[in-house]
Amino acid sequence: MKIDYEGLDLKYVVLKLISTNPMHGYLLASKVEKIFGKRPSNGTLNPLFNKLEDEGLIKSFETVEHGKYKKIYSLSSKGHEMLKEMTSQLREFISL
Repeated sequence: MKIDYEGLDLKYVVLKLISTNPMHGYLLASKVEKIFGKRPSNGTLNPLFNKLEDEGLIKSFETVEHGKYKKIYSLSSKGHEMLKEMTSQLREFISL
């Protein structure tokens, strides 16, 4: 059974996915699709990436991969702290 990610906090999912492996938006969208069976649109992810970067939770840099520019996202130290706090709150909620 697939879980509807719209019922979850996509912010948490994005932070969790890039916490161990920096990645570009297309790869991240593919991973979300593999997990939840539904691919988030660019109109959903790009504003979220911008917001997370503005909040200092993620960092980005551009690179060239196979002749194409890609923006790679990684978790900042502030993002790691936020992810720990969110994970703790989620565990607390699940244990109710």
